[in-house]
Amino acid sequence: MTSRSELLQLDIWGGGRMQRERRGKNVVHQLSVTLEDLYNGATRKLALQKNVICDKCEGRGGKKGAVECCPNCRGTGMQIRIHQIGPGMVQQIQSVCMECQGHGERISPKDRCKSCNGRKIVREKKILEVHIDKGMKDGQKITFHGEGDQEPGLDVLKLMRITQI
Repeated sequence: MTSRSELLQLDIWGGGRMQRERRGKNVVHQLSVTLEDLYNGATRKLALQKNVICDKCEGRGGKKGAVECCPNCRGTGMQIRIHQIGPGMVQQIQSVCMECQGHGERISPKDRCKSCNGRKIVREKKILEVHIDKGMKDGQKITFHGEGDQEPGLDVLKLMRITQI
């Protein structure tokens, strides 16, 4: 059974919102090509560094069961402090939880993954082949699905903009 104060906290302060799958930011890279490349078509290689989900811990950040909900923010990643500033007046201050740095969970240092150090992602170098089709226009965009920075729970996308030099 929930107490009256917990129900008020959910209703008034937005604690009852459902979490939905987040979408990552589109990453845009400029690729300079010649007019001849746009006219005839070409293939260019582009060296990139991107974040990928750690293979060693499968994006958990540590051993199975080692990730626990942050007791400070109760898994929201945000701390809400309420101060009474006068009779009948309160001030609500919302800030990122200092204990979990806004992630809503924490992993004990001894249980953290040795490969990613609990970050759930690692940096990886990748060579991407970009096919420039005949007749492409300056400023045209090419989309590479799944080639953006990865993070657990994010939908990934990457954009490439073709620029004539």
